Amino acid sequence: MPAKDRLRLVRAKRAASRSVDPRGHRVGCLIACAGGEEFLGATASRTRAIGSTCAERMALDQWYFDRSHPAPVVCYLVGNFMRESWKKHFVCTPCGTCLEMFLELFVDQNLDKLKFICGSWDLKRVLVADLDELFPQFGKGGWPYETKGVR
Repeated sequence: MPAKDRLRLVRAKRAASRSVDPRGHRVGCLIACAGGEEFLGATASRTRAIGSTCAERMALDQWYFDRSHPAPVVCYLVGNFMRESWKKHFVCTPCGTCLEMFLELFVDQNLDKLKFICGSWDLKRVLVADLDELFPQFGKGGWPYETKGVR
């Protein structure tokens, strides 16, 4: 793995330490843009009606708020869940809601590709995948929006 990607995974893990979760879950995200700009996020979980914010959403919302930078090209994600069945060598990937959010970004910005680099908490295992590999396929047409000339 290139040193730049490894460093960004480390920064995403550091961002995870800023997570707010009563159960102790920690998820950090770093969104990197084509121009090298970076946006960080951490999970903020709440038990009341206000809901929660995923690390990915927090990072992407910062990009949307600023909007003066090129579109995101890579999402780095590292997480650790305080569940009996979760191990530090498991790789954290975006949830379905976050994948929907990234699909909207993909279509809105007419992106060719959106890459994900997801690491285990101990950073010994890494999954590299594109959005169309992580997102479920739809019907016979395959990838959504394919027929609309977006891809």
